[in-house]
Amino acid sequence: MISIDPNNEDDLINLQTYLSKYRQNEQPAAFELLISKIFSSILKLPFFDSNNDDSTKKFKVLWGGTEKPIRCAPSGSCDCYIYARGFNCILESSLRDGPSQWKNEGQSTIRHLEEVITKNGWDPKRSYGILVVKNIHSDTFNNFEKYCNRYKIIILDIDNLLIILNTSNFAFTMKNLDVAHLFSKGLDVLDECENAQSYVTDLKMNFSQWRKKVLRDELNIFMAINSFNKMKNEIQPKIYVSQLYEKLNKETSIIKYLKLADVELSYQLIINSIKQNGFGIHKRGFFDDDEIYHLTFEDCETRFNTIINKIK
Repeated sequence: MISIDPNNEDDLINLQTYLSKYRQNEQPAAFELLISKIFSSILKLPFFDSNNDDSTKKFKVLWGGTEKPIRCAPSGSCDCYIYARGFNCILESSLRDGPSQWKNEGQSTIRHLEEVITKNGWDPKRSYGILVVKNIHSDTFNNFEKYCNRYKIIILDIDNLLIILNTSNFAFTMKNLDVAHLFSKGLDVLDECENAQSYVTDLKMNFSQWRKKVLRDELNIFMAINSFNKMKNEIQPKIYVSQLYEKLNKETSIIKYLKLADVELSYQLIINSIKQNGFGIHKRGFFDDDEIYHLTFEDCETRFNTIINKIK
């Protein structure tokens, strides 16, 4: 199980507050650390730094710096390597926002991506170069646009990275493949836009549409898991759908999820999610108040372990 730090989203939203916890000369490393951990959370991959790498882990996020004491990744190599399910990324993070953003970070992103493709044998069709900055400078955008037909390179600002993180936090069953599809959208937007401002705006629109699709795709299992978590604490083996509806409708996270997915909570949504995912048995009740006979936790555990074993 990958541990997801809920503070990552708060730290990204309140970036200056997060950075102020560190001395000024440590802040670039602190930013690298935060962005690397955020990608670990998004992709549900274990995080390592250069002090504690585990070579037995095939899928992981490996930051080249050190958390304790906090130090940047060494110059001459990329900040972070991401070994995801189905693709790989090199990740660069920078607080620079002037012309040096391209000279010191943008060029490095492209160079390091070239190196892992030519020297490490990474498949160019499944390899991405990602640069995360607070604000995208025009020089960075213009030069990235020149290379986007040659390499899979993406620039992300903080607001658009937040959309990805927020989606992952809500849709906790989101797949690495969903993120790969999002990166493909980012490449298309980079190729089509004329300047950095329109790129950020169009990226936000495309990312928001992607978020809605992912949330809707994962809605069924999201509702089933949340419904089961409400049912499993019931003493009786059954619960009325109206009772379950009331319990779910009080959960802020569920209401926010449904709002972002543009879906309304309903009896039928609850019933379908439970039935289709095998968390319980539906029985038609009187006065349109149906009953759900829910599985025990042990029964669920056995059922899903069997499913996992069947697809190994």
